[in-house]
Amino acid sequence: MMSLIGALSLGSQLIVAAADTVPSFNVEPNCRAALEDDPSDMNVRQNVESCVNDERQARDELKSNWSHYSAADKARCVSESTMGGQASYVELQICLQMIQDAKELSQKSAATGSDSKTRSKK
Repeated sequence: MMSLIGALSLGSQLIVAAADTVPSFNVEPNCRAALEDDPSDMNVRQNVESCVNDERQARDELKSNWSHYSAADKARCVSESTMGGQASYVELQICLQMIQDAKELSQKSAATGSDSKTRSKK
């Protein structure tokens, strides 16, 4: 029983530790696969490089803002952005931004709702 508790404790520490840093993805295969689906595109190499650069830029922005996201949001978005075996920093960034935007909208809506309730009581 003690070994199970120890394993669970260690597992939870690993999840927290993993959420403390931006994950490392190999994005080139994902970029290559997405762009090679169109055989008529003669600029596949240039487009792959552009895709990889977009992914690197997204990773750099994620590094700068990583501490602003909750561990739960990071875990959820990392899971979603790696589904199907193809990882993407751009998808991870979009997921986190959407969650953050939804939270801000909800907070604004709650604040506006409480203001209108206060005004209607007067």
